[in-house]
Amino acid sequence: MMTPRERWRAVLAGEQPDRVPCDYWATAEVTARLMREFGCNSKREVWEHLGVDKCVRLAPRHPLATEEDWHIDSNFAIWHVGTTDVTYQEGLGVYSETTFHPLAEASTVADVERFDWPEPTDCARSTATIRSLLAPMNPFTCTVTCAVWSWPSKTSS
Repeated sequence: MMTPRERWRAVLAGEQPDRVPCDYWATAEVTARLMREFGCNSKREVWEHLGVDKCVRLAPRHPLATEEDWHIDSNFAIWHVGTTDVTYQEGLGVYSETTFHPLAEASTVADVERFDWPEPTDCARSTATIRSLLAPMNPFTCTVTCAVWSWPSKTSS
């Protein structure tokens, strides 16, 4: 049986895994309920209980980020993407929905050039810090993210 990391690596290498890998996305309310129902003490225990091949994202916080939501990766504000909180099931929970894309109306090169692009150097990353964060995630697959640029981690499985 493959670990989640081995499963994702097989897929990304064009090889056949032992089964199709799956990820997990849910609102905080759903995750909290699953933790209670399954008697889990952490999100990772929920993933393991459900057989989820979770892709874990680790990233330094961009200094201009305003988001607090875990799934936004602190990138929407720096790219000027608009979001709004949407309440569902009569207040049971809330999720963020994209409501504005800053280049949606761009029709010329000049429109794109006028865009307030974030500076990649604003996102200072520390390889040592990121590697120390990756260590406890084995056997889950990790991608290290800096601003919006992603690359596979170089850690061994």
